[in-house]
Amino acid sequence: MISSDRPNPLLNWIPHKLLMENNQVLCKWLYISNKRFTEPFFEETISRSLSNSENSKRYKSVSDLETIIQVSEEIEFVQPSAFIFHVSRCGSTLLSQLLCMDESNIVLSEVPLIDEILRLHFKTNNVREKKTEELLLSVIKLLGQKKTGNEKCLFIKLDSWHICFYKTFRKLFPAVPFIFLYRTPDEVIRSHQKLRGMHSVPEIIEPQVFGFSSNEIKDINLDEYLAKVLECYFRNILSITEDDKKTLLLNYKDGGLSMVQAIKKNSGYDLDDRLINEMKKRNQFHSKHPDKKFSEEKINLLVPPYQKKIMELYNQLEEKR
Repeated sequence: MISSDRPNPLLNWIPHKLLMENNQVLCKWLYISNKRFTEPFFEETISRSLSNSENSKRYKSVSDLETIIQVSEEIEFVQPSAFIFHVSRCGSTLLSQLLCMDESNIVLSEVPLIDEILRLHFKTNNVREKKTEELLLSVIKLLGQKKTGNEKCLFIKLDSWHICFYKTFRKLFPAVPFIFLYRTPDEVIRSHQKLRGMHSVPEIIEPQVFGFSSNEIKDINLDEYLAKVLECYFRNILSITEDDKKTLLLNYKDGGLSMVQAIKKNSGYDLDDRLINEMKKRNQFHSKHPDKKFSEEKINLLVPPYQKKIMELYNQLEEKR
């Protein structure tokens, strides 16, 4: 690690995107100045940083993958406090927004580079599994590096389909608590009917991630496809929480503040009364649009046949919780 009295040349730089050039995987770096990660999604942090003059130079900052691994061994970083898995549209964005209100927290919310690394083997055969794991560890260290010295916790909210990469994360982080957020499947599906997420449209995420064959999903509509994806998620969570004792189940209906307090109890995260009061205020506003008051329309509809299996799995998860 870099000692505290030695300047860190990478302090305000992060690896942010993989590139394929001449059959070699490279990584593009981004200058973010002294910015904290406070946007609802990490992609927004990247977008806001692109205008920095360091990112507008003629020559781009690019390295090979080995460089990422090497430099990650020379920095001070915060060990992950918890990984947040979720089934999408279930309060994970609000939870990450509440956690980042504490300036001693580093909160990573759906980092595109983490997803690129996990799915890299679908794009190339030139990077072995062991190297992918080393790369994932290194990127998390670099994104969790200490800037002020006051950072204490690192919370990483993953993409929903990263539930399917559970074994990779548990292998690399055997002692870290894993949080699983979920919601009634019918509410998740209705949310995606208004605005479809990546995993709710066939072929955007490789079907192999979910264990699907191409023929299996060829003639189904978008809602039926999402139901199959959610079935994959709920089956995985049920299986994981059966054996893994370092897991915590949280339901959207409990509310954001209750989720934070549950994480406090299970991860050792210290939360004082002042922050709790600030979080109560933030909890009243939309997770993705912090300037808008949150309101939710209550709908009670009959469950269609294609949702019955996932509703059964949801109920099993509720019994376990």
